[in-house]
Amino acid sequence: MITLKDIGTIANIKYYAAVYQASIIELELTSQFRCNGSDSYLDFVDAFLYNKRDTVHFNFDFQVMDSPNELRDLIKI
Repeated sequence: MITLKDIGTIANIKYYAAVYQASIIELELTSQFRCNGSDSYLDFVDAFLYNKRDTVHFNFDFQVMDSPNELRDLIKI
């Protein structure tokens, strides 16, 4: 779950990495491979996370499963 109260600035991440003596590698994300470049999906995520739902119309089906097995069974259909 992502909320407006979440934190995660670069400075914040670097601070906690130092506190826990963790090494970090800073990279620049240049593409969205996880969604295969679907512009409508990226628009949906941006609108959902930043509460801009009135700017774009979507046609997605979201369901919440009680277990990974239930999700697997749904995918197999």
